[in-house]
This record gives sequence, C-alpha cells and structure tokens, in this order.
Amino acid sequence: TVRADGILYVCSSITNGGVSPRSSDFFSTQATPIATIAPTEYMASSTSRRIVTLRSYFKWLKRQGILAKDPMLKVISPKVGKRLPVWVPEKDMAVLFDDFDFGPGFKGFRNRMVFEIFYATGMRRSELANLSIDDVDFGRQQFRIFGKGSKMRLVPFTRPMAILLERYLAERAATFPLCLHRSLLC
Repeated sequence: TVRADGILYVCSSITNGGVSPRSSDFFSTQATPIATIAPTEYMASSTSRRIVTLRSYFKWLKRQGILAKDPMLKVISPKVGKRLPVWVPEKDMAVLFDDFDFGPGFKGFRNRMVFEIFYATGMRRSELANLSIDDVDFGRQQFRIFGKGSKMRLVPFTRPMAILLERYLAERAATFPLCLHRSLLC
C-alpha cells in the first residue's frame, strides 16, 4: 500500500513541471517518492479531500484511455477524527429562556417555542421545518420526525413541552383563524 500523504507529491510533480501523467515512465519515476514521502504539514482532512480529487482525476484518465492502471487503488486515506458536537451549558440555556426577549405577540411566542423544541429534542432544523401538526402526538407525548433518508423516528417530549405546544396551537388559531396550513410552524 501507499501512504496517502505521498499523493501530494504527485500533485506537485504534475503542476511543477514534473513527469507528465501521460508519459509511460510516470509511474516508475514516481513510485518510490510516493511510497516513502514523510507526512506533510497538511491536516488529515485536507489530505483526504485532495485524495478524493485525485481519485476522481485518475479514474477519469483511465476511462479516457490515457492511463492503463489507476495509481490510486493502493492509496490509503488518512483517518479523519470526528469532531465532538458543541453543547451549551444548562445554566446558559436557562439565561436564554429567562432573560432573552423573543419579541412581542405570536411571532415572539413561536420563536421561543422553536428554541424550546430544539433544546428539548435535539431535532435538526430541516426536521422542525418539515414537522406537521399531524406529527405531534399529545397522547403519547412524542414527535414523529422524518429525518435524513426519509427515515422516521419517534422523539419524546415532556409535559411542559406539551402544554407549550397546546398554547402555541391555540395562539396560532386565534392569530390566523383561516389558516388551513398543516405545518406546525407558520
């Protein structure tokens, strides 16, 4: 196998007047440096992104008949660590809900409810935007959410959230008596 960081050497050779990838001696002249080059100053995520680009490029060269074999088949991408999610301490959220002015009337009430739902459920923004009134089950105190890949999941909510939602729907009906829209937010 070949170290992924070494592919960057190939890129610089191609762009800095090195051996052309069309020439027959491209792989023989580049094989040793690719295999032995030390890790670069680039982060693993940057190196991975470049490798994906090169894989696509060399695959295209092979499909065009310019190359007989794809040099990227033996390249191992560096492991990219997963970032931990950023979270807000509970006391900061309490300050937000107690001290922040979400605005007057229905709009302010709706905005506060959006923050409450995000905080209580961890729902994605797109999931909340697509949430229908029919997706709220007050009896079981749960949301039916359609997430990534149209996968359905059930997310529970607390009794205080149920009271807030009922108040919101009553306020919505009073503010927009002719609204036939089934979306939870309006």
